[in-house]
Amino acid sequence: MKSNLVVFLLALCWSSSVCSQQPQSPVIPSVSCKDQANALSSGSYVDAVVDQVWPPAFPTGRGMTTVVEFTLGAKAFLRAQDGKYELWLGTAQVPGGNVVDFLEDLADSCRLPPDPANAVKLLNIHWDVKELSRSLFEQMHSAFMTALSEYFSTVRERSSYFLAKNRVGGGVDAFGYTIIYNNSWEYLKIDEMDLPINGQTTSMIKWVHQFQREVEQAFHGRFIRGKGWTTQ
Repeated sequence: MKSNLVVFLLALCWSSSVCSQQPQSPVIPSVSCKDQANALSSGSYVDAVVDQVWPPAFPTGRGMTTVVEFTLGAKAFLRAQDGKYELWLGTAQVPGGNVVDFLEDLADSCRLPPDPANAVKLLNIHWDVKELSRSLFEQMHSAFMTALSEYFSTVRERSSYFLAKNRVGGGVDAFGYTIIYNNSWEYLKIDEMDLPINGQTTSMIKWVHQFQREVEQAFHGRFIRGKGWTTQ
């Protein structure tokens, strides 16, 4: 009698909606090689990957951070939090040292993760950190604030220059830097081209060049355009 009852209950469950309410394994959508290649060629995927290269030791929404993306595989962070002042350097450890080529190889072999956050893990980011004195941090931060205040005037001047020359833009073929500032209240992201205006280098680019020299001196290496960071 007991075995018949068990069989009856199993049959009832199988034919009712009760079974459909049981936890189901998540369905992971497949991504074709063509989809991966298209995502990469759009440029937005690479940007999303690089944007998520961030020191794991930084709590979200706290502290004061200035970031410069010198190349796609190298970012420097000027950081202050809870009375601690640091300079961080993150460099991608990928074959050939070129992040774009590495991601393209993944896409060609259908191994490019759909989520850019998972692609970051494949870059094998190496982190270096150096403690700074408060006075040195304030000096570096003040220089950035000066450059930032002049940046908006530069935007106006650049627009006037383009209009005078009947040009839509001028930085397409120039080397550029991505600069991020986050003080836990304001968040700014600037893509600044290393393109002189009327023969003059902009204040922001001057600051980037100075910051680059400070990073290179602190970590005993140098940035090479198109290749990334090297200590050789």
